[in-house]
Amino acid sequence: MKFQSVLPGLAIFASLLVILPSCKKDGLGSSQLTLYLTDSPASFDALNIEILRIEINTTDDLGEDNWQVVRFNNPGIYNLLDFTNGIDTMLSSSELKPGRLAQIRLILGSNNSIVVDGTLLPLPLSTPSILNTGLKLNVHADLKEGQNQQLWIDFDAARSIIQTGTGEYKLKPVVRTFNNIHTGAMKGNIQPLQADAVLYAISGADTISAIPNRNTGNFLIRGLQPGSWKLLADAGNGYLDDSITGLQIHGGMTRILDTLTLRQ
Repeated sequence: MKFQSVLPGLAIFASLLVILPSCKKDGLGSSQLTLYLTDSPASFDALNIEILRIEINTTDDLGEDNWQVVRFNNPGIYNLLDFTNGIDTMLSSSELKPGRLAQIRLILGSNNSIVVDGTLLPLPLSTPSILNTGLKLNVHADLKEGQNQQLWIDFDAARSIIQTGTGEYKLKPVVRTFNNIHTGAMKGNIQPLQADAVLYAISGADTISAIPNRNTGNFLIRGLQPGSWKLLADAGNGYLDDSITGLQIHGGMTRILDTLTLRQ
């Protein structure tokens, strides 16, 4: 009797062994996609951008049918200058099917503004069609089962603002994405504060700008592709420019630099 009662159980167990692997093979497992917002600083008092929706495309086809909306924690207006020198905020965290993430699209609103010398000014988009089509970012990242793909959306605030001949400010977004696994960073301090320096990390055709903290001189430049980089300090107020060359950057690591002191 015992032998007979075990056989049905073995049959059920054997069927599960067949079914469970086939579930994973069919892609029924999930991966996690977490998106953060960060910013390269600019010399404004505030830069307010309205983000309404976040969409992703897991194909290389830009057709509207291939975009899907992902969870967005807090749609609304973000002051990009709140998220500089290593500070960020989480925008979205969603469970998705494993696969290839080709693009991210930010749907922006029209309530964008800039604060210059204490004055709040409207900030129209230089390309109004972005309000309809969204701001598309090429990513090409793998969403793997059981893993969390973390990506940072980095607005370059200084390069995203243009000023017309009439003095009007317009928004022409310069945005990139990066992760902390395949890219590296450089961190340091620049003195004196009176030099009012702007920093540029340069490697081939890639240029990433940064403005040190105006109270401490500290800076952090993230999302650097592995390789050799040059750090250029573009100084003001009569101070001389300076640079450091041959900075080797490795994925997943932050290179700590000696204090860079500018001279007149």
